[in-house]
Amino acid sequence: MVPQALLCAMLASGCSLIFMDGPPEHPPRDQPVDCTRSVTAPVFDTVFASASGTIAIGEITLLAASNSSEGDRDSGKVGLALFSALALIEGVSAGWGFGRVRECIDLNQEIEIQRRAQKLTAVPPAPPVAPPN
Repeated sequence: MVPQALLCAMLASGCSLIFMDGPPEHPPRDQPVDCTRSVTAPVFDTVFASASGTIAIGEITLLAASNSSEGDRDSGKVGLALFSALALIEGVSAGWGFGRVRECIDLNQEIEIQRRAQKLTAVPPAPPVAPPN
C-alpha cells in the first residue's frame, strides 16, 4: 500500500499552486491583465482531493474492520495519514486556484468596463474653425 500511496502523492501535486498565475498586485488600468482564466487546474485539484479523501475514508474503514497484523495496521495508518494530507493539500490548492481565476476574470471585466466608459464619455475634438473671410 505504501508504494502506491507514494506514487499517487507524486502524481497529484497541487496543480493550481504550481501552474496558475493570478493577477498582479498593481495591475495597469488601461489594458487587459495576463493571468490564468482557465479552471482546468483547480478542477484537477478537486478531482484529486476527492479521490484522496475517498481513499482515506476507505483506509479508516479497513482499519476499523481489520483483524490484520500490527505491520498491516501500521501500513494502513501511513496510507490514511498520506491520503488525508493529500486531500487537504489538493483541497486548499483547488480553493486557491478557483479564487485566482475569479480575481483574474473580475479584474479584466472591470478594466474592460472602464475602457468602454472612457470611450463613451470621451469628448470628441471640436471641428476646425474656418478662418474669417
